[in-house]
Amino acid sequence: MKLLNNVLLFLIICSIGSFALAQSTSSSDILESLHRLKSPYRVLYLAAHPDDENTKLISYFTGHEKAEVAYLSLTRGSGGQNLIGSEKGVLLGVLRTEELLAARRIDGARQFFTHALDFGYSKTSEESFRLWEKEIITEDVVYVMRYFKPHVIINRFPPTNYAGHGHHQASAILSAEAFDLCGDSSYFPGNLRKMGIWSPGSLYFNASSWWDKTLPERAKNDQLITEINIGQYNSVLGYSYNELAALSRSQHKTQGFGSSPSRGDQFEYLEYVKGMYEPGKILNPNLLDSIDRQWLDMTPKLDEIIAHFDAESPVSSLSALLALRDEVAKLTFYSNRFSYKLENLDAIIGSCLGLSIELKADRPDFTHRDTIVVHAELLNRSDSNVSLISMVYQGDNEFTWNRPLLNNELFKDTFLLEAWKHARFSNPYWVDEPWDNRYHYDSDYLKTSGSDMNCPVAMVNLNISGRVISYFIPIQYFWTDRVKGGLKKNIRILPEISLAFDRKIYFPGNGKITGNVVVSSHSNNPVNGELVLIGDSSLKCTAFSPIHLETSGASVNVPFELTYADLMLEDKGLRALFVNDSDTFGLEFQEIEYDHIRPQIVLTPCSAQVVPIEFNRLPGRIAYISGPDNEIVNYLKDIGCAIEEITESDILSGELEYYNVLLFGIRSINVNPALKKYVDQIHTFTQNGGTVVVMYQTSQGINPLEIAPYPFEISRNRVTDEAADVRIVDELHPIVNKPYKLNGDDFKGWNQERGLYFAGERSEKYQVLFGWSDHGEEEDLGSLIVGDYGKGAFIYTGISFFRHIPAGVPGSYKLLLNILSYKPEQ
Repeated sequence: MKLLNNVLLFLIICSIGSFALAQSTSSSDILESLHRLKSPYRVLYLAAHPDDENTKLISYFTGHEKAEVAYLSLTRGSGGQNLIGSEKGVLLGVLRTEELLAARRIDGARQFFTHALDFGYSKTSEESFRLWEKEIITEDVVYVMRYFKPHVIINRFPPTNYAGHGHHQASAILSAEAFDLCGDSSYFPGNLRKMGIWSPGSLYFNASSWWDKTLPERAKNDQLITEINIGQYNSVLGYSYNELAALSRSQHKTQGFGSSPSRGDQFEYLEYVKGMYEPGKILNPNLLDSIDRQWLDMTPKLDEIIAHFDAESPVSSLSALLALRDEVAKLTFYSNRFSYKLENLDAIIGSCLGLSIELKADRPDFTHRDTIVVHAELLNRSDSNVSLISMVYQGDNEFTWNRPLLNNELFKDTFLLEAWKHARFSNPYWVDEPWDNRYHYDSDYLKTSGSDMNCPVAMVNLNISGRVISYFIPIQYFWTDRVKGGLKKNIRILPEISLAFDRKIYFPGNGKITGNVVVSSHSNNPVNGELVLIGDSSLKCTAFSPIHLETSGASVNVPFELTYADLMLEDKGLRALFVNDSDTFGLEFQEIEYDHIRPQIVLTPCSAQVVPIEFNRLPGRIAYISGPDNEIVNYLKDIGCAIEEITESDILSGELEYYNVLLFGIRSINVNPALKKYVDQIHTFTQNGGTVVVMYQTSQGINPLEIAPYPFEISRNRVTDEAADVRIVDELHPIVNKPYKLNGDDFKGWNQERGLYFAGERSEKYQVLFGWSDHGEEEDLGSLIVGDYGKGAFIYTGISFFRHIPAGVPGSYKLLLNILSYKPEQ
C-alpha cells in the first residue's frame, strides 16, 4: 500500500508542477493572478489536435474574464507534419505535446488529452470513431468534463463535413454527447466516487468567418450568436489578448504556425448549441452550482486585497493572503474543487515573499542504482517569518531542518537521494506501453493530465507565519552555455543501459546482413553484460564478446553479422537486448531538444527491420535539395545510392551537370522559395537529360510550381486509406517496369496514407501513372505526374515516401528507385 501511495504522490506532484515557485514573478504578474483567483468560472475549449485551439479566445477568457480555462485536445498530433525537424509518429507526438504545454504557459490555460492517437488525415468521423473505438474516447471526454467541471464548453469545429477533417468533426460530436452524458449517473459509474457527476451549463461552437463570410452581419441580428472583442487591452499584462494569442500560437513551430501580433479591435463569435443561455453573457451566475457559489464568499476579501495591493511591496498583502488561505483551506475539506484555487493562492503567497527554491543535481541523468547529489538553495526576499521545515522525495527520502530563512540570506545545503528503485523512467507515460490507434496507459488519473509526468519532484515544506505550506519543486540540472547563458532542465531517470542499431532498416547483400549496435551506459557504476540479438529463426547471428562499461557516458560499438538460410517475402523484425545476472535491458534512448520546448526523451524497444530485398540496380548520381525532413537521404544511402545534398550556390555555379537526378525533398521549396530564382538552370538541366523529381510541396506561395517545365497546380487532394486499391494507368510505362517490375503486392503494407498534396489541374503534356481513391470518392490521378522535357523529365509526386521509406515498405523502395532511374525513351 505504501508503494501505491508513493506512486500516486509522484504522479500528483508532477502533474501540478506548474505550481512550483516561479523564480521571478513581477508585481503585475501577482496582481493578474489575484484577479484570476477571484473568478469562479471554468471554460473548456475542445478540439482534435495540437494547434487546433483558438489561442485568441483562450487568452481572452483567461485574461479578460479571468476564468479558469483548459484545452482538451483529443490527440497529441503524431500523425501531422513537421516543419522543423525529422520527428515523425510518436516522437512528433511528444514534440507537439510539449508545444501545447509551452503555449499554455503563455496564455495561462491548462491542458488535457485523451487516449486517441492521431493516425493522420481522416476524411470522416466514422473512420475516426472506428479506429479509436468511440466508446473509449467518449469515456475520456466525460472523465475530463467531470474532473475539470466546466461551466462553459466551446467547440472549435462543427459536427459536419465543414470541419474539414474527420478528427475535427469527431471532436464536436464527442463534445455534444459528453455534454449530456457527464451528468448521467448511469454512464461510466466507475469514476463517480472520485469525480461525481457534472452538468455543464452551456455548449457553444466557435463559429468563424473563415467558414461563413456572413457571420459578422448575422451576429448583429441573431441573439444566439455572441460577438467577443478579443482585441481588448490588459494594462496589467501589457498586452492585448490578440497579441498574447500570437505568442501562444507561435509555439506550434512544427506546423509552421508562427504568428505576428495584431492590435486593435478584433472579433470572435460563439454560436449557442445547447444548455443554458443568456444573450450576450457567456459567463453568468446562473451557471454556478451551490459549491461554486461558496467561492463568491471569497470575493469581498479578494477585492480588498486587490484594492490595497502595493506593487512596490507585494509582501504587504501577506497577512490578508494568509487569512484568506485559512478560509480556502476549510473549503477544500468540503470539496476538492477548491484545491486548484488553494495551489494558486500558495503560489501567489510565495511570489509576494520573493521566494526562490532551487534543487540542483550534480548531473542530468541517473539510474535506479545511483545516488543523487542535490544542492538545495532557498531564498526568502522579505522580512516575513519563514522557516524551512523539511523536504520529502518519493515518500522514502525525508530531510528535516526547522531553521529560519532570513531576508535575502541564501540558504544552501547538500544532501543525498537514493534514486528510488520503483520510480518510472523519465519517459512520456503514454508511450510506456505499445500503441496502435490509441495509447494504452490504464490509469484514470492520467486521463486528465497534460503533463509529461516524467519529472522527479520534491515536496518542500515551509512554515510561513504559522502556516505549513508545501511547494513542489522539480530537481533540475543547471549549467551555463557560453552563448545562451544559464540553462536548466529536469533530471532524468534512465535505464542503466540503452541500445541503438546504427540503422532502422537493414537490407541483405551477398547472403549477409551487417551492422552495428551502440551500447551506452547511463549508470555511475560499472556495468557488465553481453549483447543478444533476437530475430526470425532463419537469421543466424555471430557470437558476441562480454561487454564492460565503466561509468555513465561510456559506450561501445558492437558490430554484428547475420546470415540467413533463405530470404522470406515478409519483413523480419530484429531486437537488441543487453543481459547480465541482475537485469535485461532493451530500450533505445532518443532525445528531442528545441529551444521553444523543455528537453524530452523517449524510450522505446530497440528494434530494426530486415527487409528481404537486394537492391542491386540503382539510379545515377543524385543531387538533393533539403527540406525540413531529410531522413530519406540516409535510407537511400543505406541501399547504395550515390546521393549528395547541394545548395543554391551549387545550382548557380553549374554543379548540376555532374548529376543525373535532381531530387527536391518534401516542402523544400516551401521553406526556401528563393529556389524559384533558378528556374532557367533547372530547365537547362532537364533539357540536357537530367531527371527532376519533386516530392510533395504545399501550395502555399508556390502555386503554380514555377520550376516545372509545364504548368500544373498543387492541390490539397489526398488519399488517406493506405490500403486504397491502386489502378496502374499505363502498365507499360518505364516507371512501372524499370529497373524493378511493380505488381499489386508492391502496394501493400503502406503506412498511414497513400499520399497528399497531389497534382491538381495540369498540362496535357503530363502523363499520369496511378489512380486511387478513398472509399466513396472519385478516382484521383494526381499522385504521380511525369512530363518529358528535352532529353530529360520532370516528375512531381505526392506519394508519402517520407512515411513509407522509413517504415521499410519494400514496394515504396522499388517505386522510388524506378522514379529516380527514369529517362525518356529517345
